[in-house]
Amino acid sequence: MDAETDATSSHVIPDTETSSYLPPSMLYKRVNWDVFLSFRGEDTRHIFTTPLRDTLKTKGLRPFMDDEGMERGDTIQPSLDEAIVDSALAVAIISPRYADSRWCLDELARIFECHKRVIPVFYKVHPSDVRKQRGVFGKGFQEMLGDSNRFSEAQVKKWRWAMENIGNISGYIYDQADSTDESFTRLVKLSLMYITWLLNKVFGDSTT
Repeated sequence: MDAETDATSSHVIPDTETSSYLPPSMLYKRVNWDVFLSFRGEDTRHIFTTPLRDTLKTKGLRPFMDDEGMERGDTIQPSLDEAIVDSALAVAIISPRYADSRWCLDELARIFECHKRVIPVFYKVHPSDVRKQRGVFGKGFQEMLGDSNRFSEAQVKKWRWAMENIGNISGYIYDQADSTDESFTRLVKLSLMYITWLLNKVFGDSTT
């Protein structure tokens, strides 16, 4: 996707073959949220995450997206923590400035602490740079840490653990060379596949 794309634009996602992805008998058993979207607002809110959320909603899924931003305190807000806990899985959109936000890193660490299945989307970053905290991604992390000791060693260790974990997961690499509609379609289908598989695994389909 071109970084210069109008932030207010939306992308039409071609319809898939069927509009129903979950057996009817499972609908009443679902958690409050099917997908928790973790992202850096300045990088991807308008150009990627919002179109993805809207597309998932048109497919009958319930994505959670923090529309207001979480940089208002020192810890994850209770509502966000509850959303993580009560989501079937997470999609972590890892972008160049993701690691310069302590709130994004707290969120990512919490996702792993809750043992959630995560679909990584590496948006204009390479998984190895995320895993090793290097390149533009690593630079943002170092700038966030600064020269002070305002973060505890345990806290920094937890963040590094989360970044190593997400960098080791086979995910979806999204860069400027991608065809926008095709990339969105593939990502949505991947998300739907994981959600359906997970809900079937956890709850089972009583119709079979």
